[in-house]
Amino acid sequence: MALVVGALPHSQWQRLSPLLEAMGWDGRSSEVERWYLSDRSPNGSGDVSYVLLHSRPERCIAQALADGCDMKSAVSAWIASAESLLAFFRHNRSQAALLDVDAVCDSPDEALKWLAQNHAALKTAANSALERSVRVGTVRDGQDLDQNLDLLVAVQAADQSTNIQGLLPYFEAGSVPVGKETYARPLVDLMSTVASIETVKRNSRAAKESEEQVKSLKDENDLVIKELFKVQEELERYYLKSKDKDAELERLRSENGTVKGELVSLKSKLEYTASEMEKFSRDKQKEIAGIRKTLSDKERALSKATKRAQKLERERDELNAALMAVQGSLFWRLTFPLRWVLGKVKRVGGLFRRRGIKKNVKVLQQSELFDGQWYLAQYPDVVQSGLKPEEHYVRHGAFEGRDPGPYFSSKNYLRANPDVAKAGLNPLVHYVLHGKDEGRRVA
Repeated sequence: MALVVGALPHSQWQRLSPLLEAMGWDGRSSEVERWYLSDRSPNGSGDVSYVLLHSRPERCIAQALADGCDMKSAVSAWIASAESLLAFFRHNRSQAALLDVDAVCDSPDEALKWLAQNHAALKTAANSALERSVRVGTVRDGQDLDQNLDLLVAVQAADQSTNIQGLLPYFEAGSVPVGKETYARPLVDLMSTVASIETVKRNSRAAKESEEQVKSLKDENDLVIKELFKVQEELERYYLKSKDKDAELERLRSENGTVKGELVSLKSKLEYTASEMEKFSRDKQKEIAGIRKTLSDKERALSKATKRAQKLERERDELNAALMAVQGSLFWRLTFPLRWVLGKVKRVGGLFRRRGIKKNVKVLQQSELFDGQWYLAQYPDVVQSGLKPEEHYVRHGAFEGRDPGPYFSSKNYLRANPDVAKAGLNPLVHYVLHGKDEGRRVA
């Protein structure tokens, strides 16, 4: 069986070339980043399997900026390529596997074992690669100042793009599960960036002594202040969007200790600089004092951010507990007829949604996990609704936390697969159409 590789531009997919060649890829890369844009395989029809490679949009956009692309072009190119790659994957799901380049670089053997056990079309190729000792490239983001700044800008651009945010759940849901947290949002090495900027400042002071050079040094100090504000904003976004609050808070405490040490070091260096710059004007002395105050403000802001994150965590737990209490209350069950009537009115003009409901009902009728008699016995109010058990589960039951049968839990499946819950998909329909093939467990 021939192996065809497709990849998003600037995803650094070339690091996986040894692994792909061990799976049977012929190594031709001229069309890897383009052929799927036409929704046609470069090998035409036949006995072909596909490995589709992608990386986080922040990393791809940062690499594109480093390669000389402008921000607008880099964002547009990623969105267009990502939509085409996902479309090809949906149409060829039985023959294709969607892989996160960074996750596979971290755990190549784990990815190969999953393909060998769960993907019929790629089983032979994965087993062949497992028999060899294959080394892949490593992630190199964040090793120098330019890459750090490019990644920081790319993260902000991705957060502001609704198109990018809308595509991320589909990549996370369709990708081969590798590692503890797949498709993780990149975190910029902020302290390394600040330290690199400080090094540039020290070199500039040593090399420049004229009035024009003093002005340049002031501009660099202004840049430091601006970047520190950006750093604070990035930390706040990261705290609010982190999926694992406990682990993140522990990491943050450790990072705060490092930041304090860096601040002490920076203060010492600034004091030394002040003694060397006594010959400069009073304005320069005020500027140094301003930098000290800014650094102190950043230290207090970091402490406030930690407290804010802890407060948000407590509020999240309280809201989850309140939601579970409401859904399990007698009032929630007694008001079901009213909610059903209101939902009925809203669905009068929903022609496209009715087509989707009929399709989902057919999927349930063919699944052994849906037991209509058990459903009616478990939920007597369904008989009063006048709906068939399959239709009731598709329209209401799944979203009310009802189970389709004794061997499938709607709530547990959505908890175990947050990407499915976020997309608003019916849990059992998703499992039958996608989850079973992707190796997801019946909750």
